[in-house]
Amino acid sequence: MVGSIKKQRNNKKQFIIDTCVLEDYLKADPSLFQLISKYIGKIRVISAVIDESNEIKKHNFNVGLILVEPKIEDALNAKELPRSLSFPDALTFLTAKRFGFNLITNDKKLRNKCLEENIETIWGLELIVQLNHKGGILQSQAENI
Repeated sequence: MVGSIKKQRNNKKQFIIDTCVLEDYLKADPSLFQLISKYIGKIRVISAVIDESNEIKKHNFNVGLILVEPKIEDALNAKELPRSLSFPDALTFLTAKRFGFNLITNDKKLRNKCLEENIETIWGLELIVQLNHKGGILQSQAENI
């Protein structure tokens, strides 16, 4: 959904994903995105992360993610963030901050920056565990991911 971001009505969380976890999920099982959306919450991704991902091209970009275009001011502000964050990570961080998304990342530097700004983060595998607890996948499937 490009444009305005609306609050979800059913208490599901809203997520945004970084490149590394996107790649991990695509390699493990691309259907994870649709399952997470159904059982836990919608996952968004910014265009800079899509552009950086080699794996998503193999799936014709059709895995159930919601594209969010970063704001121009976020692109300008991304250059002001520590150089330890890649440009796509910085844009993902700023987009999460702007819209209140939970950021799915395994990157320690990105997680630390989110902690400084009170942006909730979740580990990629942690979301898989939650998916199992909500009945989206069996424990044996989760263990194989």
